[in-house]
Amino acid sequence: MIERHLEPTLLAVHLYGSAVDGGLKPHSDIDLLVTVTVRLD
Repeated sequence: MIERHLEPTLLAVHLYGSAVDGGLKPHSDIDLLVTVTVRLD
């Protein structure tokens, strides 16, 4: 979904937060940082 909406400006999608440091639970959210090549207004 992210790739479909931001392509061709998408550089990377970074996973961070509890999903990375071992604290992910069944009802946890997933934290993503999206890096693109253009400024978003």
